[in-house]
Amino acid sequence: MARKPGRNYCCQKSGVPIVGINPLGCAGLAPHFQIELSRPKRLNQMAVMAEATPAHASPEARAASARQLAQRIKSVIGISAEVRVMEPGSVPRSEGKAKRLIDLRPKG
Repeated sequence: MARKPGRNYCCQKSGVPIVGINPLGCAGLAPHFQIELSRPKRLNQMAVMAEATPAHASPEARAASARQLAQRIKSVIGISAEVRVMEPGSVPRSEGKAKRLIDLRPKG
């Protein structure tokens, strides 16, 4: 890959190239996802809602993809996340810029 000055083409922690790959990096998952941050008690919690591909829409395949993505998140950034793999077409689409992060934590 040709590098251009001032551009970061790799994940800084893992060194994995980030150009031209599925952003979730797991087989069976479409590139559509949302991250939801909440604070039900004192600690922040992160939930990832990912969308399954049509070929991997069975409950067993979705459960396997959820486990794989949860392990990948834990190994790459070191935090635990609840992963929900949804049916194909269920993650909201946007006509403009996609809203990937939903922050439900109380302000202040």
